[in-house]
Amino acid sequence: MRVLVLGAGVLGSYLAHSLIKAGNDVTMLARGKRYEQLNDKGLVIKHYFQNKTTVDKLNVISELKKDHLYDLVFVVMKYNQFSSVFLTLANNISENIIFVGNNANPKRMEAEIQKLSKSKKKIGFGFQTSAGMREDSGRVVSIHGKGNVIFGNLNGDLSLQETVKKAFGIHYKVTIEKDIEAWLLTHYVFILPMNSLLYINDFNTQKISKSKVDLNKMIEATNEGLKVLKAHGVNITPALQGKLISDYKKLYYFAMKIYFKLPMNKIVSGSFDEIVALYNDFEKLKSNTNVNIKNWNDLEKESLKKYHINNI
Repeated sequence: MRVLVLGAGVLGSYLAHSLIKAGNDVTMLARGKRYEQLNDKGLVIKHYFQNKTTVDKLNVISELKKDHLYDLVFVVMKYNQFSSVFLTLANNISENIIFVGNNANPKRMEAEIQKLSKSKKKIGFGFQTSAGMREDSGRVVSIHGKGNVIFGNLNGDLSLQETVKKAFGIHYKVTIEKDIEAWLLTHYVFILPMNSLLYINDFNTQKISKSKVDLNKMIEATNEGLKVLKAHGVNITPALQGKLISDYKKLYYFAMKIYFKLPMNKIVSGSFDEIVALYNDFEKLKSNTNVNIKNWNDLEKESLKKYHINNI
Protein backbone atom coordinates (compact mmCIF):
# COMPACT_ATOMS: atom_id res chain seq x y z
CA MET A 1 0.00 0.00 0.00
CA ARG A 2 1.32 3.46 -0.92
CA VAL A 3 1.15 5.65 2.19
CA LEU A 4 2.13 9.28 2.80
CA VAL A 5 2.88 10.58 6.29
CA LEU A 6 2.56 14.35 6.29
CA GLY A 7 4.42 15.50 9.39
CA ALA A 8 7.92 14.32 10.30
CA GLY A 9 7.91 15.07 14.03
CA VAL A 10 7.90 12.68 16.98
CA LEU A 11 4.46 11.17 16.36
CA GLY A 12 4.70 11.11 12.59
CA SER A 13 8.07 9.39 12.76
CA TYR A 14 6.83 6.52 14.91
CA LEU A 15 3.68 6.22 12.78
CA ALA A 16 5.84 5.99 9.63
CA HIS A 17 8.07 3.36 11.27
CA SER A 18 5.01 1.26 12.17
CA LEU A 19 3.64 1.50 8.62
CA ILE A 20 7.00 0.49 7.14
CA LYS A 21 7.17 -2.47 9.54
CA ALA A 22 3.77 -3.56 8.22
CA GLY A 23 5.17 -3.71 4.68
CA ASN A 24 3.84 -0.49 3.17
CA ASP A 25 5.62 1.74 0.66
CA VAL A 26 5.92 4.80 2.92
CA THR A 27 6.75 8.38 1.95
CA MET A 28 7.27 11.24 4.42
CA LEU A 29 6.85 14.91 3.65
CA ALA A 30 9.50 17.05 5.33
CA ARG A 31 11.24 20.34 4.68
CA GLY A 32 14.53 22.09 5.45
CA LYS A 33 16.86 20.41 7.90
CA ARG A 34 14.45 17.56 8.60
CA TYR A 35 14.29 16.73 4.88
CA GLU A 36 18.09 16.55 4.74
CA GLN A 37 18.28 14.39 7.88
CA LEU A 38 15.80 11.85 6.55
CA ASN A 39 17.50 11.71 3.16
CA ASP A 40 21.00 11.36 4.60
CA LYS A 41 20.46 9.16 7.67
CA GLY A 42 17.04 7.63 7.20
CA LEU A 43 14.34 7.55 9.88
CA VAL A 44 16.27 7.00 13.12
CA ILE A 45 14.22 6.17 16.23
CA LYS A 46 15.40 5.32 19.73
CA HIS A 47 12.59 3.25 21.28
CA TYR A 48 12.66 4.32 24.94
CA PHE A 49 11.01 1.37 26.68
CA GLN A 50 12.27 -1.24 24.22
CA ASN A 51 15.88 0.02 24.57
CA LYS A 52 16.67 -0.33 20.88
CA THR A 53 17.30 1.90 17.88
CA THR A 54 15.83 1.37 14.42
CA VAL A 55 16.83 2.94 11.12
CA ASP A 56 14.29 2.88 8.27
CA LYS A 57 14.92 3.92 4.70
CA LEU A 58 11.94 5.62 3.15
CA ASN A 59 10.92 8.02 0.39
CA VAL A 60 11.10 11.70 1.30
CA ILE A 61 9.39 14.58 -0.52
CA SER A 62 9.26 18.30 0.24
CA GLU A 63 6.01 19.04 -1.61
CA LEU A 64 2.71 17.24 -2.18
CA LYS A 65 1.71 17.84 -5.79
CA LYS A 66 -1.78 17.48 -7.21
CA ASP A 67 -1.01 14.25 -9.09
CA HIS A 68 0.81 12.43 -6.26
CA LEU A 69 -1.43 9.45 -5.59
CA TYR A 70 -1.45 7.56 -2.27
CA ASP A 71 -3.80 4.91 -0.89
CA LEU A 72 -3.69 6.65 2.49
CA VAL A 73 -2.51 10.06 3.64
CA PHE A 74 -1.82 10.44 7.36
CA VAL A 75 -1.61 14.04 8.58
CA VAL A 76 0.28 13.99 11.89
CA MET A 77 0.56 17.55 13.18
CA LYS A 78 -0.24 19.84 16.07
CA TYR A 79 -3.86 20.99 16.13
CA ASN A 80 -2.92 24.58 15.24
CA GLN A 81 -1.04 23.35 12.14
CA PHE A 82 -3.74 21.22 10.51
CA SER A 83 -5.41 24.10 8.65
CA SER A 84 -2.15 24.98 6.88
CA VAL A 85 -2.46 21.86 4.70
CA PHE A 86 -6.20 21.89 3.96
CA LEU A 87 -5.88 23.39 0.48
CA THR A 88 -2.95 21.13 -0.46
CA LEU A 89 -4.90 18.04 0.61
CA ALA A 90 -8.06 19.23 -1.15
CA ASN A 91 -6.17 19.74 -4.42
CA ASN A 92 -4.35 16.39 -4.26
CA ILE A 93 -5.96 13.42 -6.04
CA SER A 94 -5.59 11.03 -3.06
CA GLU A 95 -8.96 10.12 -1.59
CA ASN A 96 -8.30 8.76 1.93
CA ILE A 97 -7.08 11.30 4.50
CA ILE A 98 -6.53 10.58 8.20
CA PHE A 99 -5.83 13.36 10.72
CA VAL A 100 -3.88 12.07 13.72
CA GLY A 101 -3.53 14.17 16.88
CA ASN A 102 -5.40 16.43 19.27
CA ASN A 103 -8.57 17.77 17.70
CA ALA A 104 -11.17 20.12 19.14
CA ASN A 105 -13.43 20.29 16.07
CA PRO A 106 -13.26 17.36 13.62
CA LYS A 107 -16.65 18.25 12.08
CA ARG A 108 -15.47 21.70 11.06
CA MET A 109 -12.22 20.33 9.68
CA GLU A 110 -13.96 17.77 7.49
CA ALA A 111 -16.47 20.32 6.23
CA GLU A 112 -13.72 22.78 5.28
CA ILE A 113 -11.73 20.21 3.30
CA GLN A 114 -14.81 18.89 1.48
CA LYS A 115 -15.72 22.46 0.56
CA LEU A 116 -12.25 23.12 -0.86
CA SER A 117 -12.03 19.83 -2.74
CA LYS A 118 -13.42 19.24 -6.25
CA SER A 119 -13.84 15.53 -5.50
CA LYS A 120 -15.29 13.73 -2.48
CA LYS A 121 -12.72 12.80 0.16
CA LYS A 122 -12.91 10.02 2.72
CA ILE A 123 -11.75 11.58 5.98
CA GLY A 124 -10.93 9.88 9.25
CA PHE A 125 -9.53 10.96 12.60
CA GLY A 126 -7.20 9.24 15.00
CA PHE A 127 -4.96 9.53 18.00
CA GLN A 128 -1.69 7.65 18.41
CA THR A 129 -0.71 6.69 21.94
CA SER A 130 2.95 7.67 21.90
CA ALA A 131 5.15 10.61 22.90
CA GLY A 132 8.79 11.64 23.01
CA MET A 133 11.18 14.22 21.61
CA ARG A 134 13.34 14.86 18.54
CA GLU A 135 17.03 15.55 19.06
CA ASP A 136 19.04 18.10 17.05
CA SER A 137 20.72 15.22 15.21
CA GLY A 138 17.35 14.17 13.86
CA ARG A 139 17.07 11.06 15.99
CA VAL A 140 13.63 10.63 17.54
CA VAL A 141 13.29 9.30 21.09
CA SER A 142 9.91 7.58 21.07
CA ILE A 143 7.90 6.51 24.11
CA HIS A 144 5.37 3.87 23.17
CA GLY A 145 4.07 0.42 23.95
CA LYS A 146 3.39 -2.17 21.27
CA GLY A 147 1.69 0.47 19.13
CA ASN A 148 -1.90 1.65 19.13
CA VAL A 149 -4.04 4.20 17.35
CA ILE A 150 -7.60 5.18 18.19
CA PHE A 151 -9.43 5.62 14.88
CA GLY A 152 -12.87 6.54 13.62
CA ASN A 153 -14.75 8.64 11.11
CA LEU A 154 -17.80 10.81 11.38
CA ASN A 155 -19.96 8.86 8.92
CA GLY A 156 -18.98 5.34 10.00
CA ASP A 157 -17.39 4.44 6.64
CA LEU A 158 -16.46 0.77 7.12
CA SER A 159 -14.30 0.64 3.97
CA LEU A 160 -12.00 3.36 5.33
CA GLN A 161 -11.77 1.55 8.66
CA GLU A 162 -10.73 -1.66 6.93
CA THR A 163 -8.16 0.17 4.81
CA VAL A 164 -6.56 1.67 7.93
CA LYS A 165 -6.51 -1.71 9.68
CA LYS A 166 -4.90 -3.34 6.65
CA ALA A 167 -2.22 -0.64 6.48
CA PHE A 168 -1.03 -1.29 10.05
CA GLY A 169 -1.06 -5.07 9.83
CA ILE A 170 -0.93 -7.40 12.83
CA HIS A 171 1.83 -5.74 14.90
CA TYR A 172 0.03 -2.44 15.54
CA LYS A 173 -3.39 -2.21 17.16
CA VAL A 174 -6.13 -0.15 15.54
CA THR A 175 -8.94 0.52 18.01
CA ILE A 176 -12.11 1.59 16.20
CA GLU A 177 -14.02 4.27 18.10
CA LYS A 178 -17.63 4.66 16.93
CA ASP A 179 -17.93 8.20 18.33
CA ILE A 180 -14.49 9.54 17.48
CA GLU A 181 -15.66 13.15 17.90
CA ALA A 182 -16.68 12.53 21.54
CA TRP A 183 -13.40 10.67 22.16
CA LEU A 184 -11.29 13.52 20.79
CA LEU A 185 -13.21 16.21 22.68
CA THR A 186 -12.97 14.26 25.93
CA HIS A 187 -9.26 13.71 25.41
CA TYR A 188 -8.34 17.33 24.84
CA VAL A 189 -10.35 18.43 27.87
CA PHE A 190 -8.25 16.01 29.93
CA ILE A 191 -4.90 17.10 28.53
CA LEU A 192 -5.38 20.89 28.65
CA PRO A 193 -5.28 21.30 32.47
CA MET A 194 -2.44 18.76 32.66
CA ASN A 195 -0.37 20.58 30.05
CA SER A 196 -1.12 23.96 31.59
CA LEU A 197 0.43 22.73 34.83
CA LEU A 198 3.50 21.58 32.96
CA TYR A 199 4.02 24.95 31.27
CA ILE A 200 3.25 26.95 34.42
CA ASN A 201 5.86 24.92 36.32
CA ASP A 202 8.47 24.89 33.51
CA PHE A 203 7.98 21.11 33.07
CA ASN A 204 9.19 20.45 36.61
CA THR A 205 7.18 17.26 36.99
CA GLN A 206 8.66 16.39 40.39
CA LYS A 207 7.43 19.73 41.74
CA ILE A 208 3.95 19.09 40.36
CA SER A 209 3.79 15.59 41.83
CA LYS A 210 4.46 17.05 45.29
CA SER A 211 1.93 19.88 45.03
CA LYS A 212 -1.46 18.96 46.45
CA VAL A 213 -2.81 22.37 45.41
CA ASP A 214 -1.73 22.00 41.78
CA LEU A 215 -2.97 18.44 41.42
CA ASN A 216 -6.36 19.21 42.94
CA LYS A 217 -6.73 22.31 40.76
CA MET A 218 -5.97 20.21 37.68
CA ILE A 219 -8.55 17.59 38.69
CA GLU A 220 -11.25 20.16 39.41
CA ALA A 221 -10.51 21.99 36.15
CA THR A 222 -10.81 18.75 34.19
CA ASN A 223 -14.09 17.93 35.88
CA GLU A 224 -15.40 21.40 35.02
CA GLY A 225 -14.35 20.96 31.38
CA LEU A 226 -16.20 17.65 31.16
CA LYS A 227 -19.33 19.30 32.56
CA VAL A 228 -19.14 21.85 29.74
CA LEU A 229 -18.98 19.03 27.19
CA LYS A 230 -21.96 17.32 28.80
CA ALA A 231 -23.89 20.60 28.67
CA HIS A 232 -23.38 20.53 24.90
CA GLY A 233 -24.65 16.96 24.62
CA VAL A 234 -21.25 15.28 24.27
CA ASN A 235 -21.07 11.76 25.66
CA ILE A 236 -17.85 11.52 27.70
CA THR A 237 -15.79 8.84 25.94
CA PRO A 238 -14.61 6.55 27.33
CA ALA A 239 -17.31 6.81 29.98
CA LEU A 240 -15.09 5.14 32.60
CA GLN A 241 -12.59 7.98 32.30
CA GLY A 242 -15.26 10.55 33.12
CA LYS A 243 -16.57 8.46 35.99
CA LEU A 244 -13.06 8.15 37.43
CA ILE A 245 -12.61 11.89 37.72
CA SER A 246 -16.14 12.65 38.93
CA ASP A 247 -16.68 9.76 41.38
CA TYR A 248 -13.17 8.63 42.30
CA LYS A 249 -11.17 11.83 42.60
CA LYS A 250 -8.82 10.47 45.26
CA LEU A 251 -7.86 7.54 43.04
CA TYR A 252 -7.27 9.89 40.08
CA TYR A 253 -5.26 12.19 42.36
CA PHE A 254 -2.83 9.42 43.35
CA ALA A 255 -2.65 8.16 39.75
CA MET A 256 -1.60 11.64 38.59
CA LYS A 257 0.82 11.99 41.49
CA ILE A 258 2.57 8.82 40.34
CA TYR A 259 2.36 9.80 36.67
CA PHE A 260 4.23 13.07 37.18
CA LYS A 261 6.98 11.21 39.03
CA LEU A 262 7.74 8.95 36.06
CA PRO A 263 11.22 9.61 34.59
CA MET A 264 9.91 9.40 31.00
CA ASN A 265 8.25 12.82 31.48
CA LYS A 266 11.72 14.40 31.28
CA ILE A 267 11.94 13.70 27.55
CA VAL A 268 8.38 14.57 26.52
CA SER A 269 8.16 17.75 24.47
CA GLY A 270 5.14 19.87 23.63
CA SER A 271 3.89 22.96 21.84
CA PHE A 272 2.29 25.86 23.68
CA ASP A 273 0.86 27.16 20.40
CA GLU A 274 -1.24 24.01 20.24
CA ILE A 275 -2.46 24.56 23.81
CA VAL A 276 -3.54 28.10 22.91
CA ALA A 277 -5.41 26.84 19.84
CA LEU A 278 -7.25 24.22 21.91
CA TYR A 279 -8.16 26.82 24.53
CA ASN A 280 -9.44 29.03 21.70
CA ASP A 281 -11.92 26.38 20.61
CA PHE A 282 -13.02 25.66 24.15
CA GLU A 283 -13.84 29.35 24.63
CA LYS A 284 -16.74 28.93 22.21
CA LEU A 285 -18.10 26.03 24.24
CA LYS A 286 -17.79 27.49 27.71
CA SER A 287 -19.27 30.86 26.72
CA ASN A 288 -22.56 29.12 25.87
CA THR A 289 -23.07 27.35 29.20
CA ASN A 290 -23.75 28.28 32.83
CA VAL A 291 -21.20 25.80 34.20
CA ASN A 292 -18.93 27.17 36.93
CA ILE A 293 -15.38 26.72 35.58
CA LYS A 294 -13.31 28.77 38.01
CA ASN A 295 -10.41 26.29 38.21
CA TRP A 296 -10.34 25.87 34.43
CA ASN A 297 -10.22 29.64 33.95
CA ASP A 298 -7.49 30.04 36.60
CA LEU A 299 -5.21 27.50 34.92
CA GLU A 300 -5.87 28.98 31.51
CA LYS A 301 -5.09 32.54 32.62
CA GLU A 302 -1.99 31.53 34.56
CA SER A 303 -0.51 29.55 31.67
CA LEU A 304 -1.27 32.29 29.13
CA LYS A 305 0.23 34.90 31.44
CA LYS A 306 3.36 32.77 31.80
CA TYR A 307 3.87 33.01 28.06
CA HIS A 308 2.82 36.68 27.83
CA ILE A 309 -0.43 36.04 25.98
CA ASN A 310 -2.99 38.54 27.20
CA ASN A 311 -6.07 37.15 25.50
CA ILE A 312 -7.22 34.42 23.12
